[in-house]
Amino acid sequence: MSIADNYDYFTCELRGKEITIEVYFDMQSGGSNAYGSDEPAWSHASFSTENLYHPERARKLHKRLADAIMEKYASDISEHLNERYEGN
Repeated sequence: MSIADNYDYFTCELRGKEITIEVYFDMQSGGSNAYGSDEPAWSHASFSTENLYHPERARKLHKRLADAIMEKYASDISEHLNERYEGN
């Protein structure tokens, strides 16, 4: 999977330690009356374990760490990105 066009930071707690990760994602959006659509505006961020990076080291997180973060925080990360970039 190639690196996504957009990125943002997300802070979470894992094993009692607060960590910040860099999440690369693709954003899809649609709907909205402004574009002549009958459906309400929507947006959806797509990302996977392959898109989680250590912001200070500029490299991917280890697979076990990325899997643990996705298992616990995937929906929170998605919600954060969707709210922050809605309509962009």
